This record gives sequence, C-alpha cells and structure tokens, in this order.
Amino acid sequence: MKRKFLIITAIIIMCIFFSLTAYGAGPAAPVIEGQMPDCYLNMGDGGVTLFTNASSPDGGTLRYQWYVSNIDNISGICAISGAESSEYRVSEAPGVKWYCYAVWNVSGDMESQPVYSRLIRVEFCENNSDHAHKFGSWMVTTQATCTEDGIKTRECDCGYTERAAIPASGHKWDEGKVTKEAADNAAGEKTFICLSCGNTRIENINAAEGEDGGMGHAKAQSGNSSRIPWWGIVLAAAVVIGGGAGGVVIAKKKKTNSIIK
Repeated sequence: MKRKFLIITAIIIMCIFFSLTAYGAGPAAPVIEGQMPDCYLNMGDGGVTLFTNASSPDGGTLRYQWYVSNIDNISGICAISGAESSEYRVSEAPGVKWYCYAVWNVSGDMESQPVYSRLIRVEFCENNSDHAHKFGSWMVTTQATCTEDGIKTRECDCGYTERAAIPASGHKWDEGKVTKEAADNAAGEKTFICLSCGNTRIENINAAEGEDGGMGHAKAQSGNSSRIPWWGIVLAAAVVIGGGAGGVVIAKKKKTNSIIK
C-alpha cells in the first residue's frame, strides 16, 4: 500500500513539473521572414510607409512596437508612442533617421521574448531640379518567384534610390507524367512539375487519350468488333452441312420416284 502511494505521488509531482516547465517556456519566438530595404527619397515625393514581415510559428497573435534612432546603432532606439501596428508611416523631414520594430508572439496571457528587425535607414533629400541622377547597376532586393513579383533597386551618388518591380517568371512545366491510367468509365491523371519551384499541377486524361497517341483503346475495340465469334462459325458450318445432306436425300427420292413410274 505504501509503495502504491509513493508511485502515485511521484506521478503527480512529475505532472506538476512538466506543466510548470511548459508554462514557463511561453509561446515560441516569432520569425521575421524578410527585412525591409533602406529608403532614400526626395522632399516633395511624400512620406514612406515602413512595413513588417513576420510570422508566428505556433499560430499565436503578433504584437508590434516601432522604434526610431538618430544614429546607426540599435542602442540608440526610442519607442515611438502609438506605433504598434504592422506598418508605420514616416513623414517627410530633411535628413536621415533609422527605424526598426520589435515583434512578440502572444498566446493567451503569455508572450514570447521580442525579436528585433534590422535598422532601416530613411533619408529625405532636398529636391534639386538641376541635379541629374546617375544611377549604378540594378541590385536585386527581393527575388521574383514563379507567381510573385520581386524588387530591384539602383542608387544615385546623391543617395536617391529608385525601385522597380521584377515580373514573376511564371511556372516552367516539364513534359508531365501519367500518374493515374484512364479506364473505360473514369478519367486518368497526368502530373506536371515546375522546373523552377517544384509546384505541381494535374490534368485529366480521357479514356481515349492514353500514351499510345489517343487511339490505342479505340483501335482495340474496333478490332475486336470485326471478328466473328467461334460459336457463329460452328453454327454456320452446321447449317451448310445440314443443307447439303438434305439435298442428297431429296435427290435420291426423286430418282426412286422416277424408277417406280
């Protein structure tokens, strides 16, 4: 009895320990999927909207806080009052400042440790109409995919940055492979794989559109329908043989009758 009591007590203690451990761990830290590039703009072009790109690995709710700094060092950041959404609009102001955001993963009454983005340089320059921009080579900021546009940038010596979209490339499908054969009463399937991203698409194959060029099944049917079944041949032979024998009997009867007359 004492041993049973000790076992039950040990199990209860272990359950309490694991519960406290799980509770103390809290939600998983969020993941920043991509960083926003630096922004160089002329005065008069309007402000710029900074955005986040984070996700929760366990389906929690994300909470944000934006920060600003006058130096290119995260130690100098200060929280911006009321800037707690996934976007922050920076108004025009001559000069340069650095911005970043922190993101938390919230689940119930608990939240993860914060994860910080990189410092985003935002610079507004006086618009000099006499200045002609001399841009360098385009640099890919975000790669285009088969379905989504990318972003490329190029910068002038004055610090102004021009951005342009890189069109999505579209899927490049292979020749496809039959993954389900067609039957008399059911369509088959042919699977195509994109050579760029690995995505797949499936097309239906009709019963008369097999790999033999689309006529193999029909040919087989037409060939079978032109043959005379074995029982038909036997029946025809029986009729022929029976008819011949009847003719002989009739001839004999006629000959006998002629003799009697």
